[in-house]
Amino acid sequence: MNFVELKKQFLILYAAVKKYGDATNNPQLRTLEQLLMELEKEFPDIKVIEDLNHSLYPPHGGINDFFIWDDDFDKRLELNAPIDNAKQITWEMLN
Repeated sequence: MNFVELKKQFLILYAAVKKYGDATNNPQLRTLEQLLMELEKEFPDIKVIEDLNHSLYPPHGGINDFFIWDDDFDKRLELNAPIDNAKQITWEMLN
């Protein structure tokens, strides 16, 4: 498991949610913080990481519903591309 790549992608998600999210995203922020703390350990527990990652994707209101809104369509695509990419990479690595 490439923990360095996972951490990189979770940092992208964390930074975006922290900067552009609101109070409804606090559960995702806490989960992302837990994921990053686990990935800081010398020997991260893959089961803990998988469980935390899965908890980011409840049926409603999870990280999958998070996106950045901007009235400018091109800017909106630009802002959301790294987030969408990070979600895709972490999902593929952990599922």
